[in-house]
Amino acid sequence: MSIFQRRFVNAEIVGATGVTNDQLQNWMKRGLIIGQAHVEGGGKPGKHRTFSFFNLIEISIAKALLDVGHTDLKLISRSAAEFAHVGTSRPGRPRRLPGLPFGVPNSRTLFIVSPTRADAFLLQEGTSALAFYAAAMPGGSGATIIDASRVFDDVMTILGISAQLTLREEYESQPE
Repeated sequence: MSIFQRRFVNAEIVGATGVTNDQLQNWMKRGLIIGQAHVEGGGKPGKHRTFSFFNLIEISIAKALLDVGHTDLKLISRSAAEFAHVGTSRPGRPRRLPGLPFGVPNSRTLFIVSPTRADAFLLQEGTSALAFYAAAMPGGSGATIIDASRVFDDVMTILGISAQLTLREEYESQPE
């Protein structure tokens, strides 16, 4: 089964992302989880809430941004949702599927969030992250950088899922 079809229960989301159950409930009530339409169940006794893979990554990225000191929850949620629910396919750049790091071996996916934009960048061995920071910051107003590959790897490891196998399977099954 594709990771894109998998559902995750509340306890898996909390355990894999590091958010507290109260934090998760608060974010949902405030509409900060943009992909909330993909959350099923909940709200009634015996009806467990389940989340999509995209919700899992959205929450993980938002938590990572909070952990490095970003404080604007609306910007965090909007940026995390963009990473989780929208892939990229631009001329001269490798394709990135929604919710996944770039599927390029021996590379990292950096996610850079500034007040005016958020974007994922492919960092290959021997390349400086400063070049990507400068590209994301045309006005020089500051930005937050997280290693989205590390976030993905950590979440998958906690869930007992092979991150590398998942990347390979999903990129091979989704033709360009």
